[in-house]
Amino acid sequence: MKPVLFSVSYAGFWGQAELDLKAFVAHAAELGYPAVEIMAKRPHLSVLDYGQDDIHSLAAHCRACGVDVACVAGYTNFSGGAESGEVPFIEMQVAYTRALAQFAQALGCGLVRVFTSYERDDVPLAENWSRTVKAIQECCAVAADSGVTIGIQNHHDVGVHSKALLELLSDVDRPDCKLMFDAWSPCLRD
Repeated sequence: MKPVLFSVSYAGFWGQAELDLKAFVAHAAELGYPAVEIMAKRPHLSVLDYGQDDIHSLAAHCRACGVDVACVAGYTNFSGGAESGEVPFIEMQVAYTRALAQFAQALGCGLVRVFTSYERDDVPLAENWSRTVKAIQECCAVAADSGVTIGIQNHHDVGVHSKALLELLSDVDRPDCKLMFDAWSPCLRD
């Protein structure tokens, strides 16, 4: 097992100081972490802000600091937009995941984390579940093109309970889909 520092803690979301991504990597190295998990949204690794040159520069910086990238942490919600069926929300999130897999490959990282779907009162659970399974299967397919595994993490979503997460993994049924356990999720259980 390798200790990993997650950049979300340095994004300034909760009123604390903010480090840009390269400063975060250098800080992780100073703290003795051999690897980092990079938040794949602003203010860190946004698909809108990072091109190939930026990714290659980040990869070189990580190597110079002696820090591996263990995970690129995506932020998905496959039930999002269910009320607007004409808008391709799933396709946009799969395309986002493809871009993250390409980033991960360039960073020497073999793992992209995704969230599943939030429960919705206006969408039956079985329909939401099926939509989620299909979306994750598509994410696995596009990530495989970059040699990257998809990690599904329980968060505030349909897979928050360990039993549900295991059932979801079974339904996704892809060898390149693995579990990622959010250690605080048991606190969310009724």
